[in-house]
Amino acid sequence: MQVYIVHPRVTLDEDKYAIDFYEACVNEVNRYLAVTSIANASAMETVRTTNEDVLIFFNRSDQNYPEHFIDFIQNVSLTGCNLFPVAVTESHRLPPKVAGSRQSYDIQEQLQQRKLTVSQAETIGIVFARSIISHLQPTIMSYAVAV
Repeated sequence: MQVYIVHPRVTLDEDKYAIDFYEACVNEVNRYLAVTSIANASAMETVRTTNEDVLIFFNRSDQNYPEHFIDFIQNVSLTGCNLFPVAVTESHRLPPKVAGSRQSYDIQEQLQQRKLTVSQAETIGIVFARSIISHLQPTIMSYAVAV
């Protein structure tokens, strides 16, 4: 089980809140599981996923993804790797078509549900990381309770 996360600069350029979310997510997942950050095309070429792995990436609002990113997502999809697209805002909700129909994790919506501001994107990054950890290791936090 491996978690791969594409750095937001690959698809979004410089988005401070996406980067804050990303860094918090990586740090939290890394407490329990191996995380590989993917920051460029050459890193994408070295990744070998399986159906037990997870790939997290950030959606664009204009669907204008770099060709190497689309090729990467398409190749990863063929391995059965679990894709987790992330939307920074409502306009970013649609993942690239090659990613299938998986619903995006919407940072803006999660902030609104908790009455948080965009400056608290790190909090949502930690929440998302914990859902990824639970997806890969559902019993990681289980323990016996004496009654």
